[in-house]
Amino acid sequence: MSIEGKTFCISGGFGDVDASEIAFGLTDHGGKESKNVTKSVDVFIAGRNPGKRLDEAVALGIPVLYEKHLDGLFDGKSIEELLAEG
Repeated sequence: MSIEGKTFCISGGFGDVDASEIAFGLTDHGGKESKNVTKSVDVFIAGRNPGKRLDEAVALGIPVLYEKHLDGLFDGKSIEELLAEG
């Protein structure tokens, strides 16, 4: 699965799902969560109103996925496939 071994930073709102639930799902699939945007973050997951963290991720060249990508991510789509979807 594309999540295993990757470090994710999550920021913003996700409707009915809490960011902590997303983080649990990521760790349950072998990923790691970082509370801060650093060079060690592989993917930034942006919800609604992600704040300055999104700007920091973009400045560091970290790939950004959005709420619409979460189902695909947990269904095993690669990060590259999801990024290509836009």
